[in-house]
Amino acid sequence: MGAVMATSADRLEFRLELQDKEEIEHAAQLLGKKLSAFVREVTLAEARRVVAEHQATRLSADESRRLLDSFDQPFAPNARLRRAIKRATDADPGR
Repeated sequence: MGAVMATSADRLEFRLELQDKEEIEHAAQLLGKKLSAFVREVTLAEARRVVAEHQATRLSADESRRLLDSFDQPFAPNARLRRAIKRATDADPGR
């Protein structure tokens, strides 16, 4: 039984300046890639980088130190949370 080859059905079209197209074509040629393969690879790599950047929270050294220090402090609910806890406890005395 032969291997089944995946096919791409979706298309992405966009307009660009001739100079930009020539630059992209030149880059693809330098890497020995077809234009569509080059554009797909570069676009996907950038899309993945952007998504990863927005899914992560980056802290400075100072922010990181303050966050870790806060874990060493005892938990102290603020007034709003204390009221919410009281309402929940009053509503369910079995707690």
